[in-house]
Amino acid sequence: MTESIAISSGKGGVGKTTIAVNLALTAAKHGKRVLLLDADLGMANAHILLGINPKFSLEDFVTGKLPIDKVITTTKNNLKFVSGGNAINNLLNLSDLERHKIIKSFNDLNKKPKFMLIDVGAGAESSSMTFMASADKVIVVITGEPTSFIDAYTLIKTSFLDYKMNNFGIIVNMASSPMQAKLNFDKFQSITQKFLDV
Repeated sequence: MTESIAISSGKGGVGKTTIAVNLALTAAKHGKRVLLLDADLGMANAHILLGINPKFSLEDFVTGKLPIDKVITTTKNNLKFVSGGNAINNLLNLSDLERHKIIKSFNDLNKKPKFMLIDVGAGAESSSMTFMASADKVIVVITGEPTSFIDAYTLIKTSFLDYKMNNFGIIVNMASSPMQAKLNFDKFQSITQKFLDV
């Protein structure tokens, strides 16, 4: 069965997409069957980091033009990739049920990936929250900036209160050293554990 991991962040500019792409490429290079879904539907740009221009996108599946296996692009690193498209209105206005069905549709593939990494939009918008809630695991990317802490805390609080999620992985990005990353993690963890049961 495919293990789905949502890569999220409270705000843009913390390196969420870069991390999602690099985690997916690294796993693929180590022989794992990996699918990267660019579900940042307002700002889908993982294809730029991959250096590809996919012919099809998630929109082709959502509108019923193509089955899910036909919108998957395979990169030269043997990574399977689904583009989020170009902020088309019918993708931005999907219902929670439709977003959930997108994630679950990958279970119908003949050759199921071992891992599916989902690059979700930044912030606590409905689109991001539904993709996160549909995943098996959620990783939140933070930096040492106060705004990153505040927005990530808000994301986790909303996830916890509205979607009953209570288990999050944290990646500290853009730290100057491993010690600085650990200090930022400890500070962030103390805030969430003080005010939330996560």
